[in-house]
Amino acid sequence: MPNLQATNHYEQIVIGAGFAGLCAAALLTKKGYKTLLLEAHTVAGGCASFFKRKDFLFDVGATTVSGLAPNKPIYKVFHELGLLDELNLKRLDVGISIKMKGQTIKRYRDSQRYMQEFENSPFQDSITNVRDFFKEVHALDKLAWELIDINERLLPVSLDDYIDLFQVRKIWKNLEGLKLVPGLFSSTDSFLARFNLHNNQDFKEFINEQLLITTQNLSSKTPYLSAALGLAYSQEVFYPYGGIAEVSKILERYIKAQGGEILYKAKAKKIKTSSSGFEVEVNHLKENKQFSAKALIPSIPIWNLAQISEGSIQKHFSKFSKKFPDAWGAFMVYGAFKASLELDSSYYQIHTSKPIPFCNSASIFASISLADDDIKAPPGWHTITISTHTLVENWLDLDPSSYDERKQLCQDFILSELYQIFPELRDCEKKFIQSATPKSFEFYTSREKGFVGGIAHSVDQPILNFAPSQSPHENLFLTGDTSFPGQGLAAVAYSAYSISQRIK
Repeated sequence: MPNLQATNHYEQIVIGAGFAGLCAAALLTKKGYKTLLLEAHTVAGGCASFFKRKDFLFDVGATTVSGLAPNKPIYKVFHELGLLDELNLKRLDVGISIKMKGQTIKRYRDSQRYMQEFENSPFQDSITNVRDFFKEVHALDKLAWELIDINERLLPVSLDDYIDLFQVRKIWKNLEGLKLVPGLFSSTDSFLARFNLHNNQDFKEFINEQLLITTQNLSSKTPYLSAALGLAYSQEVFYPYGGIAEVSKILERYIKAQGGEILYKAKAKKIKTSSSGFEVEVNHLKENKQFSAKALIPSIPIWNLAQISEGSIQKHFSKFSKKFPDAWGAFMVYGAFKASLELDSSYYQIHTSKPIPFCNSASIFASISLADDDIKAPPGWHTITISTHTLVENWLDLDPSSYDERKQLCQDFILSELYQIFPELRDCEKKFIQSATPKSFEFYTSREKGFVGGIAHSVDQPILNFAPSQSPHENLFLTGDTSFPGQGLAAVAYSAYSISQRIK
């Protein structure tokens, strides 16, 4: 436990040490603010955290690192903090290797090589249309990131925010960006129709399983601008040695070195306004403690915020939690395998041969540690994290026996699908095979019902309806995967960076 000051008053309190909370706290401490970061768990990272079993380290979730180009959020955060040189990353030539209908489609960093992959794909007869589709996807992605780069205060909520949009240096690019607006409200299916691909079931299956990972929705509901960003995301993927936990640890060390404080096993139980700003009641080591701050930055989900806040703050977050009442859960399988694998990527999306028991995706996503990553596994071993989407309702209100039976059925099925792609794993030496459900995420991360992945991007509830980073309450800001612009490390890094630019 860090040595807290005699007074429990801070300039900034950040609730939740997930990636968003870590970025926000680090940026605020750099500005010289007296900052406290509260974390309910024993380690930082949230859904992008880790756990250890002897010499093996496992990523908790299916987390990939992208957004490291100079105009993208993670680069901007680490550049501002002076921490780029501390990142131990490997740029992957193949961001994701997709196994579908007995064939492999490699998502090469080089666009031309990626287009060549479609020559032997299940939808090779539509290859010209597919290439035209991805040409437009990359054009939309490029323009969107140019706009995000120059606009650090999205969504605009104040007069200052709107004035910022019309600065001379950015007004022409922002006007050009108006062409992206239809992509916030029109579905990906309508976009596919432009390229005569809307009835191509193989191609729709191909992109739908990717969209589930990046937008949490399918082509029938995903706005096509969100789809473009999601489908382009895997072009620039980095492998973090030691897992995403090592990236989080860099931010942790920085916060402490700059004089910030991190309090673990500190679960926020109540937040309310006060004469000094805000008060946070925290359960820490079975004791209730009070902290106050001039500014408050929750990075926990809107559903949790609606439960622990009071008065007008609760009314604000309840509005969003009712607007977005549901999210996906994840079923996870973890294991350590002693095998020699020939890997073309660290990340594999495997389309399954039949429906996954008690799950709601047609694929599994496997993150496999590289052979030279001796932080995650000893030589000759790999740690593997596998995830798929599931409705949280599949795991609620079960007696212990039924719950365990479902877990085992799902785990066995997922491993059998993995072994079809990597047969050398079937009979090799294995350790620490275990699985997790939404109930596991709820227990360890305190997220309501174990919801993960943020809010689904949908034409029914466009991203403009997400909770903005600046609330109507002065000095109350929101970051994390249930606020604008949504889920993924790049998105939550942007929301944290935006907050750091708003706070004066």
